[in-house]
Amino acid sequence: MPSNVAGLTFGDGAAAIDRWVPVLRRAGADFVVVAHAGAVCSASMSDCRGKIARRARALRHRPDLIVAGHTHEVVRTRVNGIPIVEAVAYGTGCGDPSSST
Repeated sequence: MPSNVAGLTFGDGAAAIDRWVPVLRRAGADFVVVAHAGAVCSASMSDCRGKIARRARALRHRPDLIVAGHTHEVVRTRVNGIPIVEAVAYGTGCGDPSSST
């Protein structure tokens, strides 16, 4: 609903990640996770597209993990060296970044 976001400004997601990852690391974060935009991958997980894949390709400052969402797909991949997982929907799956390609 538009009233829920009245007064908010939405910018470029990759720019926000590139801004905050170094800040979080300097502040002592041991692990940085970015979440929620979606991806759709081929069966081999080698070809991924979608907002989160585009965002990961654009990053200069990499988080340790991206947990995707929205597409309700199984995703286990790496884009730009960043593990990306998405575990279907509604608690029906489990994402394991160690098994990403």
